[in-house]
Amino acid sequence: MAFPTGWNRKCMRFCNTGDVFFTGLCNGVEVLLTAANLPSEMFDADGSYPARSDGGDIRISKDAAGATQLAREIVNFNIDNDPANGYAEIWVKIPDGLKSIFNSGTTTSTSTNKLIQTGQNFLSTVFVGNIVYNTTDNTYAHVVTVDSDTQLTLDADIMTSGESFEIYSSFNEIYVWWNNPSATEPAFTDTYGRNATWTNDNYVAVWHMNENGTDIVDSTGNGHTAARNGTPNRVAGPNTGMYGQDLDGSSEWFEVTDHADFNANQNVSIVAWVYSHDYGGEWRGIVTKARDASDTAEWVGIWRDASNPGNFHGRAGNQSSPGSDLTQNAWRQLLFRWTYNNGPFTGYFQGGSGSDLSGTTQANEPKELGTRNPVIGRAKGVSEYFDGVIAEVRWLAPSYRGIWVNNVDYLTVNDPGDFIRGTGPESGAPTDGSRDHSVGAGVGRGVYRGT
Repeated sequence: MAFPTGWNRKCMRFCNTGDVFFTGLCNGVEVLLTAANLPSEMFDADGSYPARSDGGDIRISKDAAGATQLAREIVNFNIDNDPANGYAEIWVKIPDGLKSIFNSGTTTSTSTNKLIQTGQNFLSTVFVGNIVYNTTDNTYAHVVTVDSDTQLTLDADIMTSGESFEIYSSFNEIYVWWNNPSATEPAFTDTYGRNATWTNDNYVAVWHMNENGTDIVDSTGNGHTAARNGTPNRVAGPNTGMYGQDLDGSSEWFEVTDHADFNANQNVSIVAWVYSHDYGGEWRGIVTKARDASDTAEWVGIWRDASNPGNFHGRAGNQSSPGSDLTQNAWRQLLFRWTYNNGPFTGYFQGGSGSDLSGTTQANEPKELGTRNPVIGRAKGVSEYFDGVIAEVRWLAPSYRGIWVNNVDYLTVNDPGDFIRGTGPESGAPTDGSRDHSVGAGVGRGVYRGT
C-alpha cells in the first residue's frame, strides 16, 4: 500500500525562523530532525507506537494528509526500551524554502478559539493556514480566518489574555509519519530517498562523517567517497545523534579522488563543523585542495591558521584571509565560498550574517591545472594535519552559498530542539482526509514542544 496508508502515527513540525536574520523567503534548505525535536514515543521500543528500529518507516510530508511527500535521509536512528536512550539524525529537504516570522505580539483579550490584540495589523500580515505559536506555554494552532486587524480565529483554543505569540508561514510546516511495521527504508535512489535529499542545490558531495572505522560515504549519490587514511575514530558530533571523525593532528585524514565536480575555477562553497583540540602554533588543514601543487594559484580551502589562538582561515588561489578564533574544544560551523576570476571570497563563522573573512580572487584564479585530490583533515604536500573533530562537511559547485540558507544550516544543527517545534503525536491520516483533532494530537492547551 502506498504512503500514507498504513502509517499509524504522525505529528506536525514547523521551523522556528524567529531567530534567523533573513526577511521574506529563503531558498530550499535541509533541516535536521533529532530526538530533541521528535516525539519520545517514536524511540520507545516496547511502547505502543515506536518507529522501526532502523527508522525505515519514517516518512515526511508537506501536508497533514500526506499528499506531498518530501525527501529525507536517515543517517542515524536508534530506539530503546527506555526512550531517553533513543537518538536520531534525519535530514529533510524543504525544496520551497522557509519564510521569516510573519507577526508577533501579546494578546489583550480572551475569547474561545480567538487571538486578539489591539493595535495589530493582521489583515496585511497574516494568512489562513499560518501557524500560531504561543511562546508563553509552547502551544500551537492554525489560523482559520483573519477576522480583522485585531482578531484571528484559530483551530484550537490556545490563547488567553497576556500571553505572547509568534506567527509563522505554512511554508515552515512539515509532518513526520511513523509506526508502519511493514514499511522499509527506501532505496538511495528512490524519489524521496537519500540522494534526493541533496539534489538541485548544487551539492557536489555531502559527508556526514558518520562512519565507524571505514571510508566516508557521499550522501548525494555522486560517488565521491572520502577514503580513510590512518585510524581516525568516530566520536560524538555537534549534537546528540550526530557523529564526527576525531583526527590526531599527525597522520590521519580523509581523501577524495579528484573529479571535474571539484574544479576550483568556478564558484565554490565549502561548509564544515569543526572542533579544534589545540589553540595554534602551526597550520591545520580542515577541507583543502591542491596544497600539494607547486603553483600557489591552485591552493584552495579552509584552514586553522598558526596564530595563537588559531583562527578560521580561507584561501582561494593566491588570496587568503583570517577570520575568527576557532576556540579550543568547542564546535564551530564554517562556510567559505569563492567566485572565480576577480570575484569576492568570503567566510562566515557560526552562521553569522556578517562576513567573517573576505577578499577578492585574482584574475583567472583559483586555477585548476592538474588532478589534485580534495582532502578532509589535512593539507596535502605539507604536515598540516587537523587536530580535532570534523563533522558534516559539504562541497557545493557551482555555488556561492547564500548566507540566509547558511544561517538555517547553522541553526538547525546548533539547537535542533529550538529550531524545530510542533505538536504531540496523533493518529495517522484519517479516512476522510481531515486533520485529527483528538486529545492525542495535543490540540489546545495540551499541545507541547518536541516530546
